[in-house]
Amino acid sequence: KLRALAKSFDLSTNTIAELTGVSRPYVARLLSEKDEFTGSSQFWSELERNLGKVIESRRGQVFDVAALPADSIESLTNAA
Repeated sequence: KLRALAKSFDLSTNTIAELTGVSRPYVARLLSEKDEFTGSSQFWSELERNLGKVIESRRGQVFDVAALPADSIESLTNAA
């Protein structure tokens, strides 16, 4: 799951490490597909507590929302 989050949000190993209080190699092991290391419950609790901050630190945008003409947005708000 961490690999999916890191890839989806373009999160750096360093960012995850800093926000969870572990070393970069610790996170690298978790992200490795070849390493069976699963991490400690303390790490996962810290990640869960800081998940918002981790996602705010993303390097890439997940959703690409195309701009709409102002008229079409107005018609949407008037229809509601």
